[in-house]
Amino acid sequence: MNRAKGKRGLNRRPGKGAIDQCWLTLRKAADSGDVIAAAKLIELDYMLSVSHERQEVRA
Repeated sequence: MNRAKGKRGLNRRPGKGAIDQCWLTLRKAADSGDVIAAAKLIELDYMLSVSHERQEVRA
């Protein structure tokens, strides 16, 4: 599939507020016993830690 030219922001990282809101929503669901939300929370944590490590290497 070809990339759409001229459309900026399609692959842009979400803002800190959006990430925090997603984190809180998943955390509440995981605390209620939702296993899928717990898995997504782990996945989000991993993605953020890998992203943070890449930023440290670039600096």
